[in-house]
Amino acid sequence: MPQGRDSVITISLLDPVGWHAVQTWEFDGASVIRIGRAKTNDVIIGDTLVSRRHGELIRTDVGWSITPLGRNGIAVGSRVITSATPVPHETVLRLATGGPYLEFWVGHKRNTITEKLADHQRWEAAAREREEERQRAEQTDATEPDFPKHLQRQKPAN
Repeated sequence: MPQGRDSVITISLLDPVGWHAVQTWEFDGASVIRIGRAKTNDVIIGDTLVSRRHGELIRTDVGWSITPLGRNGIAVGSRVITSATPVPHETVLRLATGGPYLEFWVGHKRNTITEKLADHQRWEAAAREREEERQRAEQTDATEPDFPKHLQRQKPAN
């Protein structure tokens, strides 16, 4: 594989409130990146919700994919995955429900103030979207049991 911009992968552990990187790892030319709590991983996360061998990023012919290995799961964006799943550039991964967030980035991570501000604004928008999605799900859960009653009220009397 030729070494170049696409050969560098940057993974950042994100602060769950401010959405800034609190720790960053860069891999140049890697074909497999292991994530978990064990010291043998490439990305070591000390959170108790993270399994010793939580997941594995694998370079494929068309990009990168992630495979969950631990019991607590991985979400790509807001979707929980159960098998190898493509990971596009600038993707947020969540390790376990309530666990830490990782940002997957193809290339070197930007570092200028303007770029950090743009990242912060993008992550704030993503956080708002996740919160709105959570609220919609809660509303749906609350209204679903009432749906059969609603249908009964609409039936014409015989």
